[in-house]
Amino acid sequence: MCYHISQRQKNPQKISELFDAENVLNPEHVPVYYHLNGFSHANVMVMTQEEPDIIQLATWGIAPPHYKDSLETYWKKYTGGTLNTRDDKFFQNYFSWKDEALLKNKCLILIDGLYEPHKPSQGKNIPFFFERPNHEMFGLLGIYTHQGGILTCSVITTTADPLFEKIHNGAKRMPMCVAPEDKDYMILMNRQDSLKEEFKIFRSIELNAYPVSRDVINAHKQSDYPEIINRLEYAELS
Repeated sequence: MCYHISQRQKNPQKISELFDAENVLNPEHVPVYYHLNGFSHANVMVMTQEEPDIIQLATWGIAPPHYKDSLETYWKKYTGGTLNTRDDKFFQNYFSWKDEALLKNKCLILIDGLYEPHKPSQGKNIPFFFERPNHEMFGLLGIYTHQGGILTCSVITTTADPLFEKIHNGAKRMPMCVAPEDKDYMILMNRQDSLKEEFKIFRSIELNAYPVSRDVINAHKQSDYPEIINRLEYAELS
């Protein structure tokens, strides 16, 4: 699962340069958060298969194309299933519209970090923060749909690599983390056989991880503040 992310880069010009985008967002439209809980269904920055050179905003929480009821109704029914989509569920007769989205409507969700919970041998879960060694932005591979004038999106998850398997040791899953320079390769692929093969051999970018405040996974705490990414030591991890 991947329900918690960060995006701290405030300079739209730097974001566009890093992802080789043709447009530059208005600074007021750049979503900035130290911790975003996906269940808030906020806006995230995406670059899409249909317009791979343009940075756009999408609502995190996918729904079927042109869903006729309210998005809130769909989110309530499918909860975390709107935020994440497992790579092994495509082309398995689950949701045909998601299969179609994988072929024609992939996207890269632009972030600079993410959080996953670790289950210690004793005590409560401990969240870890994952980021690149150089602290630069990267992308999460996803799918999207059109809902009138807006986009909705979902993060694609895959089997955990050694780092995520050690830390995210409950679900042993991870989002598909992509370097900016690999954006076009990943989102423009449009053949079922090529996608299946890529999912089999996918290798994540290098990430570092360290423990942070439990506020991240406490729904009753306001956790979008700068210090949320600070490293904390826990006796349970020693």
